[in-house]
Amino acid sequence: MDQRHVVRLLAVARVAIGVVALTAPRRAGALVLGARGRDRGVALLVRAFGVRDLVLGLGTLQALERDADPATWAKLSAACDAADAAATLLAAPALPATRVVLGAGSAVTAASLGARASTRLG
Repeated sequence: MDQRHVVRLLAVARVAIGVVALTAPRRAGALVLGARGRDRGVALLVRAFGVRDLVLGLGTLQALERDADPATWAKLSAACDAADAAATLLAAPALPATRVVLGAGSAVTAASLGARASTRLG
């Protein structure tokens, strides 16, 4: 598969996640944390991460469109995904196992795909 396509798919997914986190933070929080995710304080953090994902996703898409160093955007996105995986694993004792597996697994997958694709863009 073309690495630009991989980076584009990851960026589109990141934009979608960002939009959901901004517009429905309690629902998004509940997906990750269960009932605790509906807390108003958690919603604030979910929105903040939503902004991060939206900016990274849109920046990546714009870089791809303009051929303006999409590899750097992909690397930055992969770094955030790796940090998300680490944060999920650190919180594992407080989360249901299925949420840990899904959360950390999807973050590791995105980080791996993004990092690999970023090194092959050119």
